[in-house]
Amino acid sequence: PLMEQVTTENRITTYLPTRIDPAMIDSIMRKDGSFDFSPAQIAETKAFAGKYHVSALPVRQPGRFFGVGSRDRIFNYLRSWGRAFEKSGLTDLPSHTYVSDEPGSEEDYESVRQWGKVIKGANTRIKRLVVEQTKTQDVTFGDLYGAVDIWVPLATLFDPKSAAKRQALGEEIWVYTALCQGRNTPLWHIDRPVLNYRAPSLIAWRHGITGLLYAGRMAWWRELKDPWTDPANHGEYIGEGNLLYPGGDVGFKGPIPSLRLKVLRSGLQDYDYLHILDRRGL
Repeated sequence: PLMEQVTTENRITTYLPTRIDPAMIDSIMRKDGSFDFSPAQIAETKAFAGKYHVSALPVRQPGRFFGVGSRDRIFNYLRSWGRAFEKSGLTDLPSHTYVSDEPGSEEDYESVRQWGKVIKGANTRIKRLVVEQTKTQDVTFGDLYGAVDIWVPLATLFDPKSAAKRQALGEEIWVYTALCQGRNTPLWHIDRPVLNYRAPSLIAWRHGITGLLYAGRMAWWRELKDPWTDPANHGEYIGEGNLLYPGGDVGFKGPIPSLRLKVLRSGLQDYDYLHILDRRGL
């Protein structure tokens, strides 16, 4: 709850906890891929989404449980999520499943196409999210058009022209940053200007980008001896994956948000202000 409180206060979407995530509870997942929420789970899901201002509903990728050929089981799984969201009164929130992360080969692209086709075939409101740019990286791979609903390119590989074409078809564009890939976009590290955390939301508004994805889980401490004094994560990347600090080390119960996270929140609030102005025709 302390982590969920901190992420909510700083405008970060919070996942449903595992105790009410049927994909994490073996006892309620049937062999055919279906499941049902208990009345208690429905009530807790609704309460959780309201308390922590959940703005999106991520669904665990069916590929974690079934092969792409298990069409009926995948359909049952995704449709069960749809029923759960409906019973919880959350059908107004967008929902997505993370199909693939940075597909980088012909085989990867074919896998995304197969999964994209199967997930769409379930005929649910769950969108297909793929961390990849809208401009095909290698013509020998083919393309992913028709297999993706939410594109998440690396910021430095964002291509406005191809992105606009996908948006015109009703597809969404998010964006992400990781490591030190590219020089012409804001990089998120302690030794970079703090403005790098505020600017992305304004850039996103300009291009109709509707989501920011951060590679790092916000608290990637496993490679560090002490996140407070040893910020070099993944070798040379200063602060990579760490927007929070362990409060227990300094006598505080719960995670402590960094200044960078607070500035990121300010950027998200800037986006809100622009949205309000847009709704008023300004």
